[in-house]
Amino acid sequence: MAAGRPRFHSRRHLGQRQRRRATRRSHLAPGQNRQRSSQPEHGARVVTVRPSVPTEQNFAVSAWVRLAGRAGSGVAISQDGGFALGYSSDVDKWAFTVRGSSGQVDVAVADAPAQHEVWTHLAGVYDSAGTGSLRLYVNGRQAGGTAHLTTSAAALPLSIGGGPAFWRGAVDDVQVFDRALGDREPQDLAQAPALLDASWSFDEGSGTATADSSGNGHSGRLTGGVSWQPGRRGAGSLTLDGATGSVRVDQPMIHTEDNFTVAAWVRLDDKTGGARVAVSQGDRSTGTFTLGYHPDIEIAELFNE
Repeated sequence: MAAGRPRFHSRRHLGQRQRRRATRRSHLAPGQNRQRSSQPEHGARVVTVRPSVPTEQNFAVSAWVRLAGRAGSGVAISQDGGFALGYSSDVDKWAFTVRGSSGQVDVAVADAPAQHEVWTHLAGVYDSAGTGSLRLYVNGRQAGGTAHLTTSAAALPLSIGGGPAFWRGAVDDVQVFDRALGDREPQDLAQAPALLDASWSFDEGSGTATADSSGNGHSGRLTGGVSWQPGRRGAGSLTLDGATGSVRVDQPMIHTEDNFTVAAWVRLDDKTGGARVAVSQGDRSTGTFTLGYHPDIEIAELFNE
């Protein structure tokens, strides 16, 4: 750890839906955390008691999905006789399908292969303006579209995770709109705000432990040359000797395979002696990131010091 006074926060860019002002016919299955979302068994689904999407007029549907492997096509959201939003294994792409009033089926297919085992935001939009169109958005970007003249009313319930092909994987934060979304709205829906994983304010003032004020129970252990001092924010901070002092958390904190952010207040008391690491996960051989100071601006790899 660097000599100085760190105050540290860790946030994940996962989970909670960014709430927006929008007219909705239905809002289904909100998730507080991507890791606690619905992962239906193959053949399981969630079904509403009545139709939720007015498919005879403009509408939009969206969801966070995570596809488990390439075991066949799967439908994340559908309303029988109306539409389906999901994955086509034939082309290995996301697809949005809507049935027309004359029985034809129009499909908007994404322009790039689907990512598997990765959280992805999908939005399907039917817009009757002009000649009528279907638009498919992947992570906020329009990835596909096709013409669609007229749509019939689907009288059957909405289904999450089933019909005509059951979904294999996870589904979260399903939303239904009784209007077409503008191009900016899918971008906003795909921007999930950060969740606070852990926060150490170092306000205890004494002892060999520091509490995680996020409520997630990630207490830290003070080891080596660490002393308590007044803080930059709040009542306290830690001063580390730059040799043996550190705060240790016994389990990995950050899932570095997903987006993440770390932040801290630091004060570097001495620039001599090479690189100083304020925050890191892992050691020099297995570490996944470091945040700190390096005397050579062209050298970013602190592990190799």
